[in-house]
Amino acid sequence: MGVFYMGEHTACSQYLANIELDFKYVEVEAGSIFSIKQKKEKHIFFFLEGSVRVRYNEFPNKVFGAGEMIFLPKLADCYGEALTRCKFIVHVYRVPIRLCAKVSLNSIVKHANHVQYDFKSLPICQLLKSYLQLLKSYLVSGLNCCNLHRIKREELFLVLRTHYKKEELAQFFYPMLGKSLNFRSKVMASYMESRTAKDLAGYCGYSETHFNDVFIAEFGDTPYTWMQKQKAKHIIGRLVQSEVSLKEIIDEFYFSSHSHLNRFCNKHYGATAAQVRMNLLSENQ
Repeated sequence: MGVFYMGEHTACSQYLANIELDFKYVEVEAGSIFSIKQKKEKHIFFFLEGSVRVRYNEFPNKVFGAGEMIFLPKLADCYGEALTRCKFIVHVYRVPIRLCAKVSLNSIVKHANHVQYDFKSLPICQLLKSYLQLLKSYLVSGLNCCNLHRIKREELFLVLRTHYKKEELAQFFYPMLGKSLNFRSKVMASYMESRTAKDLAGYCGYSETHFNDVFIAEFGDTPYTWMQKQKAKHIIGRLVQSEVSLKEIIDEFYFSSHSHLNRFCNKHYGATAAQVRMNLLSENQ
């Protein structure tokens, strides 16, 4: 049975256009390609049926399937290929995460101290599976009310809070955890637009000296070293995309020449850009 009075529903000021939805239900055929390049949004994928190969930054060949969920932070370069016909729900969120009214992500930071991040999925527990089945019904029927999406977002994080261990959540949300989530969020939102550590300090509203002190306390690296590591991760994400030319990578990451790019790749990967690309593509075959 469909939604009654759909005209009244879509005319309501609380109705969301598809592009603004917090939750989206997606079906794709085998061989389909999808990508995410959002700078300001974070994503959680819930795989309901099928399997996909996901390329995310320095993780070029991860396969996930039905009954798993993955988290993608801001500025994630993510490309997915459906290995079979797939059905999944994507949660896109633009507000700070709170696991419930009294618990924020700050409460699980201490459980991330010894995490070796490897872009792992979390299994979808039975209660979350039931939640997703009802959510899917809402989405398929066209219930795009912003109040409903807000309620379902709060319900989702309450389920995560109550049915997963803090150690599991720390591994899952690791890319956005830190001692100061406000400072970390500013850095994560700005570093791709910054060519130098001084630029990044300015974007975040700090003097360069104070910024260096706060940054080292938060990330455990100098701004320059950390930015170089992030750059290396993003370049791997580009090299694995055969359709992206080396010239495009040079322009995007402000290299002065092919030689400059090759020096960077030799330093971080032990091979030229072309050699790194060839190795990555052969691994994915």
